[in-house]
Amino acid sequence: MNDNLPVQIGFTVIFEKMNSVEMPKHFAYHTPLAQMAIQSLLYKPVIFTAEREKSTTEISSDQKVASLSFPCDLQLITCRPLRRNMITDRLLILHRPGMDCNGNENVTCSFGDFTRAVKNYLRRIGATKLQQTTLNGVDKIGDSINVNSVRIEIEPMDFLSFIVTIA
Repeated sequence: MNDNLPVQIGFTVIFEKMNSVEMPKHFAYHTPLAQMAIQSLLYKPVIFTAEREKSTTEISSDQKVASLSFPCDLQLITCRPLRRNMITDRLLILHRPGMDCNGNENVTCSFGDFTRAVKNYLRRIGATKLQQTTLNGVDKIGDSINVNSVRIEIEPMDFLSFIVTIA
């Protein structure tokens, strides 16, 4: 069997000065700057160019922008259609990688309310109900709930998955 195929491997080395905090012996959280470096390796930026037209969407304040985005330590892995009902059902998977905020680098990052951020996202995609599931979306956990009643609690280094019903 010949499986010695070439692969592309990328590395980014980050040097940061950390605040003097006692660190546990085994530590697995990244700083916000390191997390951004990982994301840029995993998900290469795609740049689109076009002639600029006047935007019909105006964002007036930083607060408004922050309300449209997820907190730094919450990542949307997927929101994909499910085969059983591709029009109304989506599998939503969230991941919280965990962050160490003891770095001294100036990184603009929002560590906000997960519940508010996810509710805003769900409302924007037209979701009405959520059903927590296992990571593969097969087994249901608990009862289906209304989007307005959802409370998002996710531990660092954990995943949370839902079947989302869109009206």
